[in-house]
Amino acid sequence: MRDLYNRKARLNYWIDRINKDLDGNDRRDVLKFVEIMQEKDQSILTIIRCITAILQLRKQFVKPYSIITKDDIKLVFRWMDNKKYKVETHEKYRAVLKKFFKMVYGNNERYPECVSWFSVNVGKDKKSQERNIEIND
Repeated sequence: MRDLYNRKARLNYWIDRINKDLDGNDRRDVLKFVEIMQEKDQSILTIIRCITAILQLRKQFVKPYSIITKDDIKLVFRWMDNKKYKVETHEKYRAVLKKFFKMVYGNNERYPECVSWFSVNVGKDKKSQERNIEIND
């Protein structure tokens, strides 16, 4: 199959970004995440989407992923609220966080405590608030 959109080159670009932007355990853990997704035959676009989210979220965490706590994740959710990220973005980041922590720190069997407490779906209240804001604008 031809790669019309240079997906393999784009994936290699993002893997290089992992190596440049992260160090130590975070680099090892994110590369492990990518490797697991490749072994599970995830699409290249899904892998790239996860990498970009993980790299963006890493900028918000003060400590390495391996010692992130529930409170650290709550702070990031508050940061996303303050930035007025759309519900879809909240849900994307939540899904990537849960997937990352389950695959890397939960042996792909369980969700570690730091991510087990929240749902991927943000909720109807937040979605309806966002729609009301869009309608009133």
